[in-house]
Amino acid sequence: MALPAPPTLLQAFEKTLFSGNPYLRPYLTWYQYFYAMTHGTTDKWRRISVRCEDVSSDLRADDAYFTMDLVNYTNGVIDTTWTTDDYNKVWLEVGTFLQSYAQHMSSNGKFTEGHAYIMQFNPDWIIDDPKSSPFVPSGPPENSTQFAWPGQAGTSWSAGQVAMSVTELTPMRAHWGRFYLPFPAPGNFQASQQFDPTFVDQVATAVHLMYDNLSAAELYPVVTQTRHKGVSDQSLLQVTGVQVDSNPDVIRRRRKWATAYKKVLPVQS
Repeated sequence: MALPAPPTLLQAFEKTLFSGNPYLRPYLTWYQYFYAMTHGTTDKWRRISVRCEDVSSDLRADDAYFTMDLVNYTNGVIDTTWTTDDYNKVWLEVGTFLQSYAQHMSSNGKFTEGHAYIMQFNPDWIIDDPKSSPFVPSGPPENSTQFAWPGQAGTSWSAGQVAMSVTELTPMRAHWGRFYLPFPAPGNFQASQQFDPTFVDQVATAVHLMYDNLSAAELYPVVTQTRHKGVSDQSLLQVTGVQVDSNPDVIRRRRKWATAYKKVLPVQS
């Protein structure tokens, strides 16, 4: 679903520049929607974080997380405040998606928590300073909820690092977003070591439905951009589509924190 027509944000010379350049013209709509944010205003959005607990481990470090960014766009303008109703809509759609994905997830995984963090670009970000962050610190979540969706695809499971990637398409190919769904059950794999197309179709459809329903409520999925071609460019890019493929991904940070067994042998010098 496309965003409604926003107020006029571009200056006359900027409209002429964009409309007269065939390479920039495809991005005119995107630029209009998020021009205010690209210029470092105080607009804020929300980062939704979902926790999937590894019930086979007592260590929270073994749990898996994924995130998505949402902007509240109300009556043609970006709304930095969120109401309880806004959050209820988010948790309803996210919970429905998690319930759908849990049918394909190993039983060692269980979706247990959702948190919403206030996000804002840091106008004082120094791009070449590794100690400088492009974002203002979020602090504790503004809103949270509990889920209870355990994996329902059997007790057999793949390594914790194996995941299914969901790509968030934007008008700028170099700045697509991505999140990684945890603990896909072995039954989702074909002999080729790729995901079964039916599994891919079901996940893609479920993500698409979640995003469509959120957009209908004027809560739009976006991808953050902090730089473009090496230059600072703090922007929000609207998600225009979702893509899921059959290639499994490996997320190294989801490797088990504790090692059950280890053997070290010296090499003769």
